[in-house]
Amino acid sequence: MKKNHLATWESGIMTKNKKFALITGATTGMGEAFANYFASAGINLYLHGRNSEKLSANAKTYQDKYHVECKVIVKDLIEDDASSFLIKEVTTPINYLVNNAGFGVAGKYQDTDIEKQIAMQRVHVEVPMRLTHHFLKQDDQLQIINVASLYAFFPVPRQCIYAASKSMIHSFSLALYRDLIGTNKTVISVCPGLVYTQFRINQGKQEKKHFSGIWPKQVVEETLNALSKQSPFIIPGRFNRIFKTLLTTLPTKVSLRIIERVNTGRGY
Repeated sequence: MKKNHLATWESGIMTKNKKFALITGATTGMGEAFANYFASAGINLYLHGRNSEKLSANAKTYQDKYHVECKVIVKDLIEDDASSFLIKEVTTPINYLVNNAGFGVAGKYQDTDIEKQIAMQRVHVEVPMRLTHHFLKQDDQLQIINVASLYAFFPVPRQCIYAASKSMIHSFSLALYRDLIGTNKTVISVCPGLVYTQFRINQGKQEKKHFSGIWPKQVVEETLNALSKQSPFIIPGRFNRIFKTLLTTLPTKVSLRIIERVNTGRGY
C-alpha cells in the first residue's frame, strides 16, 4: 500500500502541505464539490457535516486519490454550541473558509414551524458570522466563500425567511469585501439558482431537471474563477444572471407574482 506522504495531524507535526480549507456542509452537493476541488489542488481538508459515514467515505477518497489529510467534523449547526465546537476542532490556521451548510423551510410563513425558521437563521447567518469573525483574526492569508443564493436579490413568497437569510449573508459579504481591501484576506458571495443537489430532496421534494439548473461542479468552477479575479460576488449560470437582471428591474408586485409562480411550480 502506498504510504501517504503527509504527516498526520494527530502526530502533532505540521503536514508537508500547509494549506487548509474548512468546508461546512461538505457531505454532498456543492460542499462535496468544493471539497473535491480543494483536495485535487493538494489542500488539506476539515470536512463538516452531519452524516459521519458519508463524510468518512469522502475523506478516504480524497486521502487515497489526492494524498491530502482530512479531518471529519460531525455536528448539527442548529445546536447552540455549533460554532464554538467547529472552532475548537480546527487546530491549524486555514486558507479557505467555505460557509456552505444550509437547509430550507418552505410554505406560507404563517403555516411554517417557527422553530425551524429560527434554526435556519442560525445555520445560514449566525454560524457563518461567528466562523468568519474568528478566522479573520488569524495572521495567515484567508479566502472566504459564503454561499448565498439567487434569492438573495429579491423577496421570495413561500420561502420568505430562506430568502431573507440569504440576502443578509450576501449583503454582509459585500460589505466585508470592502472592509478587507488592503489585507491578506478576502470574501466572495456565491449566489446560485437551481443546483442539482440533495437540497430539495432533503425537503421532501422531488428534484426535477430544469433548463436553468446547473451542477455543483459548475458552481465551484465559476466561483474559483471569480475569486481569482477578486470579484465580490458571482451568480453561476448565464440564465440565472439574466433572470436576476430582469426581475430586479420589474415593479415589486410583478416580480413577487413571478417568483411565487416559480416556487409553486417547483412544489413549494
